[in-house]
Amino acid sequence: MKAKYIWAWIGVLVPVVGICLFPVWQKLFLWIGSDVLPPCFFYQATGIPCPGCGMTRSVLSLLHGDIFSSLRYNVAPLMLLTVGGLFWIELVAFLMHRPVKLVPRGSWFIYTLIGIFFLIAVLRLFVPGMQV
Repeated sequence: MKAKYIWAWIGVLVPVVGICLFPVWQKLFLWIGSDVLPPCFFYQATGIPCPGCGMTRSVLSLLHGDIFSSLRYNVAPLMLLTVGGLFWIELVAFLMHRPVKLVPRGSWFIYTLIGIFFLIAVLRLFVPGMQV
């Protein structure tokens, strides 16, 4: 039982420390995203953007605080951040002895998120305003 609470405290404190150190790691991620990462091999080979295309630019836009550009590049990082935030709130509630379930636990929820992700990836191919 104690181990569960220790891991819960670690799960709560690590994101808080990460947010407190935001100015330090923001510059590191901006440097990695702009200079180090190679281009998408699938896009280079086929000329068609893969479902993951634009994720680096999306995260970089989030780091700059530009949510609309982030959504235009790729919706996956913001979806993951939202679901992760809900799980974090559940963890805090657990530590306060007030357990609450904010995120559905069924497999249908995961399949729905994956479906939305791929639907947006397909829409980006055909809708002119959504192309990266």
